[in-house]
Amino acid sequence: MLQRGLENPSEDNIPSKSDEFTLRAPAFLWERESGRSILWQKTFEFCLSGLQTVKGVSMRLLQKSRFLVDGLNAIMNDIRELPEAVRGKDPAARSTAEVLLLYPGVKAVLLHRVSHALWQMEAQLPARFLSELGRTVTGVEIHPGASLGRRVVIDHGMGTVIGETAVVGDDCLIFQNVTLGSSRNREGQRHPTLERGVVVGVGATVIGPVHVGEEAKIGAGAVVVGNVEANTTVTGIPAATKKRREPESRASSPIPLHGTHGQRRERAGKE
Repeated sequence: MLQRGLENPSEDNIPSKSDEFTLRAPAFLWERESGRSILWQKTFEFCLSGLQTVKGVSMRLLQKSRFLVDGLNAIMNDIRELPEAVRGKDPAARSTAEVLLLYPGVKAVLLHRVSHALWQMEAQLPARFLSELGRTVTGVEIHPGASLGRRVVIDHGMGTVIGETAVVGDDCLIFQNVTLGSSRNREGQRHPTLERGVVVGVGATVIGPVHVGEEAKIGAGAVVVGNVEANTTVTGIPAATKKRREPESRASSPIPLHGTHGQRRERAGKE
């Protein structure tokens, strides 16, 4: 074509600058039919993909930072509320400093707040490491995936185990050597759910995805394998309902006052 164009020069046979660029440039840089450079299209697609990636990473970081903020808020709530909750349920507790510094159950809950935040941020290895550290220091094993409510008191706590999918509601009281475990290896909820105000006695075992209603009490050494209704007391192996109670009237404070501290406050109020 080029030789014929030189022998018989004409406007149709003389190669244009675009033809010369087409002959020299790679095929993917030039689309002759549409007359526009694919280079700009590829550049635009690359930039758009980069923006979408940055947006996705930013959303994930924002979500993870929300988990961290929630964990810090939970720790601040515990520091503010747990000492009073412990003093209301344990007559041996005398001061806020004693509760925060010397009670292993309080340390276990505080460490769990951090490990739970890490677990939700998908940092499983640091979360499990912190959980293992808490178990070594306090004797209480709480899986980072477990969900604990506010003012959860673990009294003594040595040998207590709380599984990954367990849910413990607000104002619950758990004594030493308690197990909230699973009965089978399966996906989803496989550990117990304790509603608000549940008391679990020494050495009790609650197995499987059972539901324990509000203000229920589980006797020492009981083995619970089924649901427990609210405001009931269960004992034995397997656990059976011993008695039903009327719902307790709660004071304006969300923390029930029991033991000598509560009695002292009541007497002081009357005087």
